[in-house]
Amino acid sequence: MGDRMLTEGEAFLTGSHAYGTPKATSDVDLVIRCTAHVRNILHRAAEIPVGKPLRFANLNVICCVSDQQRSDWHDATEDCITLRELFDRDIEHDEAKEHFLRYPNVLPGQSGKRN
Repeated sequence: MGDRMLTEGEAFLTGSHAYGTPKATSDVDLVIRCTAHVRNILHRAAEIPVGKPLRFANLNVICCVSDQQRSDWHDATEDCITLRELFDRDIEHDEAKEHFLRYPNVLPGQSGKRN
């Protein structure tokens, strides 16, 4: 992994592409900061109700409609990257999920992961 790809104010990857080892079949989890209007447009385009995970093929789009929500996703992802570097191992889905739930604005099921 080596280089950190998280920059404040920008979209960023989370999940196995950020703190694990993605497989050929792994989906891509992309966190974006957007307005509720843009989120609604994306959900309509995907024909997925708001509140359900937003998926486009193997791309999960996590729409954060507040700065605090985006910040929590960012911080939780950074924490998992730090754990990966500290312990020199991948952070597995269940371990990451448990960690992410510590952040109040990260909603369960928001990433589109198939549990």
